Amino acid sequence: LWLTTWKMVGFVLNGFVFVLIGLELPAILDALGGQSATAILGLGALIAVVVIVARFAWVFASSLLPGSPRQEVARRDPVFARRLTFVVSWAGLRGAVSLAAALALPADFPERNLILLVTFAVILVTLVGQGLTLPAVVRRATRDGIELERDEATLARTAAYQAGLEEIARARTVWTTHQPLMDRLGVPATVRASL
Repeated sequence: LWLTTWKMVGFVLNGFVFVLIGLELPAILDALGGQSATAILGLGALIAVVVIVARFAWVFASSLLPGSPRQEVARRDPVFARRLTFVVSWAGLRGAVSLAAALALPADFPERNLILLVTFAVILVTLVGQGLTLPAVVRRATRDGIELERDEATLARTAAYQAGLEEIARARTVWTTHQPLMDRLGVPATVRASL
């Protein structure tokens, strides 16, 4: 229930962010009236490209660190690991946090309106451009139509469950008079024998 509530709160707050963009945009455009529209669009496109390239560089560099999730996947399938790394890089959408950082600048900050407009451009490029193409990128990253089934939390739960079953199996040999209890704690011996 709490998770659903917080998801709804996050959804509503993100909606307010885009309402705020719509309210701020006319005033920002009026303040930048003396600057060339081509130069502003070019700067916005340049910053968007820099943000996307920086995301790719960071994700690929951090995926090479020992113990990263990519290293775990790469042991089983190196090609699939590269594809997943690309998906994570492409999924670096910008939104509320970028806008909050730009809006936090003082009102008399030099070129504040230009910074806000460039931030709006980056949000637009990443949310619309990358966001609309993300399903196709994810489909391309799948391996023969099969997606990676387990994340780190699932792998950890599976390992803990397996360790518990192994301990119960060991305890069966030590506590032979407690077989009904062992059957209640884990998979019954008859079932385990058939696995």
